Amino acid sequence: MDKVPYVPSNKKRFEISDDFTSRERIYNLLELYKKINETFSEIEVAFSLFGSLAKGKKLSRENRKSADLDLVVYYNANTLQDDVVWDSYLKKNTYLLSEYESELKKKAQSFFRVDEPTKNDLNEVERLFKKEIRNYLFEKCLKKIVGLINDTGVSIFLENFSSNTKEKPEEYLLNLLINKSPFETSEDLLFALFGLDIGGGCKKYIQRVLVLIKKRDDSEKLWQEIRRGIIKWEGRENSNKSILDKYPKTFEDACKYYGIK
Repeated sequence: MDKVPYVPSNKKRFEISDDFTSRERIYNLLELYKKINETFSEIEVAFSLFGSLAKGKKLSRENRKSADLDLVVYYNANTLQDDVVWDSYLKKNTYLLSEYESELKKKAQSFFRVDEPTKNDLNEVERLFKKEIRNYLFEKCLKKIVGLINDTGVSIFLENFSSNTKEKPEEYLLNLLINKSPFETSEDLLFALFGLDIGGGCKKYIQRVLVLIKKRDDSEKLWQEIRRGIIKWEGRENSNKSILDKYPKTFEDACKYYGIK
């Protein structure tokens, strides 16, 4: 089905239409956010909504299929490597436990080329591939939970902060901007964090990024790059002044807006 054209809100940066379908989607997202944080409390999950739903597009049961629900899900996968944290997840999530045991067995069968891996085989595979398997299963479980949304056209982008580095999430995000390549758009992951925050998880990451920037001599320059990037990411370059004024103009304004003293 072709997408139905719409005019983004010209009064607010973020606006949710008052129609039933739009409100239902936001309610479902909030419930999912709560569920994920109850299940994976240490992972610091954050939901950033962008696209037409965040800009006031009016939906109906007829045109909802042509309107994607665009969501970036951030999480700190470094905490998955803490054995105490991981074991606590396995104990309270039988689905995750069975999937973990299954993945260990499949990995051992492939690695040792055997049909029935021994306990030592499984232990060795867990030691060697722990990070890979845990990240994979967490994302699979996360998608399963988000997939509970009774909706079509849900676009989910997962960003895990473990990457191949031991940087803290805020360091990783800021370095995407500072060390950016002219041929890449990886800094978009930083800009997207400033979208419509569902549940409050994004604000915590944003505050930590701003604290890092505040320690630098080029804080204003960096904020202006971020501001331009956010506006472009949200497709607001040609918006009227009242909309553009919703984006903090200076680094000092940004600190006040996000509660940094």
